[in-house]
Amino acid sequence: MRIEKTVFTGYRSGSIYCNGGHLPELPFLYESISNLLEQH
Repeated sequence: MRIEKTVFTGYRSGSIYCNGGHLPELPFLYESISNLLEQH
């Protein structure tokens, strides 16, 4: 998934990689993705 210049890559193993970036929403996105992964 791409949001502006920030790219998230999800792997079948459940790992998610993010190239970083300067979005003010990044902490929220990290927390949301982490919560979703914990539910599955």
